[in-house]
Order: sequence, then C-alpha cells, then structure tokens
Amino acid sequence: MRIAIPAIAFSAIAFTLGASFANAADLGTYDPGGLVKDEQLVEPARSSWSGLYVGAHAGWVTSDWNVDFSRSTAVRDRDHSFLQARDSLSSDDAWLGGFQLGWNRQHGRLLWGGEADVSWTGSEGVGTLFSRQYPCDNSESGCTQWDVRAKLDLMGTVRGRIGFLPTPRLLLYGTGGLAWGVVDTKLETTEFGNSLQRLSGDVSHIGWAAGAGGEYSLTDNLSIKAEWLYVDLGEEKYALNGAGNSPARETFHADLDFHTIRVGVNYRFAH
Repeated sequence: MRIAIPAIAFSAIAFTLGASFANAADLGTYDPGGLVKDEQLVEPARSSWSGLYVGAHAGWVTSDWNVDFSRSTAVRDRDHSFLQARDSLSSDDAWLGGFQLGWNRQHGRLLWGGEADVSWTGSEGVGTLFSRQYPCDNSESGCTQWDVRAKLDLMGTVRGRIGFLPTPRLLLYGTGGLAWGVVDTKLETTEFGNSLQRLSGDVSHIGWAAGAGGEYSLTDNLSIKAEWLYVDLGEEKYALNGAGNSPARETFHADLDFHTIRVGVNYRFAH
C-alpha cells in the first residue's frame, strides 16, 4: 500500500503535466521575451465550417421584364397586329425576403457545399400595348389596348458554393445553379366597341443563377452574410384565362431576369 500510493500520485502528476503541455501546445508557442507568436490568440480559430446550417435573408431585387405579343393568341387567331409587339415592362426596385438551408465541407482553407433558398418578393412589371394605332379612338374598330401586370410572387434557387478562407472566420465564395420563379399575371384587354376583358394566370419559370458573397463567423455557430445574385429565368409562354363573364383566353411570351442583393444570418449546427 505504501508503494502504491506514491505510484498513483506520481501517475496523476504526470498526467496533469502532460495535459497542461498539450493545452499549451494548442494555444501556441511562447518565447522567453513573453511575446505570443501564435496569432490564434488574437483571433480564436473557428473549429470548422463543415456541417448543416439554416438561416434567413432580406434584401432588394431589380427586375427586367420583356413581353412578346408577336406570337400571341390575338395575332394568330384574330389577326391583330401591334404597334410595338415586343416591349419592356416598367419595374422598380422591390423588397425580397426568405430562408435558406445549406451544407458545407471544409478542407483546410478551401470550402465547398450547396445551398437551397426560397424568397418572397414584391417585384412586378407593368405596361400597356396598343394594336394598330395609338391612341385608340372609339370610332376605330379593332383598336385594342392590352394592360399587363406581372408580379413575381415566389422564387428560389438550388446552388453549389465554393469558397476560400483568408482568415479562420471570413469566407469568400462564388455560387451558381438552378433558379425558379412563380409569376402571377393579370391582363386587361379593351377592344373598343366591346367590353373590357380581365384575364389572369400563374406561370412558372425555370432558369439559372450565379453570384458571389462573403460570410463572417461571429461565433462557432452564428455567422452573417452578404450576397449578390444574378438570376435569369428565361422565356415562358403565358396562358391566361378569363373569369366570370370573360371566358376568353390569351397567350403571349415573356422573359424575366433580375439582380438581387441580400444580407442574412446563418446558424450552423455542431459538427
């Protein structure tokens, strides 16, 4: 027993000293002058960016809407012609907000992963097109006015991300992938001598998105981000139907692209 107790005490002291040296090695190298050489004591290193994260974002969207009535139902079936069959709809900057879900994999200073997001927005385009002459005169038969209002209700992306860590807490990245959007469209047609017709419909767009951003880790789990995305949803055929006493049907083509600037916050689950 007398031999066992000193042996146990010695073992405990050796274990404690070993653990202390290991912790000291993790913290950095200390020189005789008392200066810490390891910069990690100035900015504690993030353990890892790897893992699953969720977050929210908000920002602005600037849209570019273009409509093409040259292949519309009115041209094909009713032999209408337009003074300007192709035109851009006017639109202003609008709000945007939503949520994102993503996953990262870190290899040293390099990072790759993927992110999916969904956003609601107030972006819309409005415009008026005329057939045959402008302004329309009530005495002119066949003179028709088309008032278009298209609103991007919902949009989202599924993108890959690849980035670089210039410091343990700062991530700079590029991103690109699939984009989609749902457009709520309303059309009012007034053919002078006839009653006003109101038509509407939802149209889905599929396109692509690409951009770049930066993300800064405030803690091991919480980070803030800023991101720019260019989204091209391509051209789609809009098929709109009348409601109530307006059983008419109109079709035309439209394409949509826009820029978004958004800021957000992400929470990373422990890896």
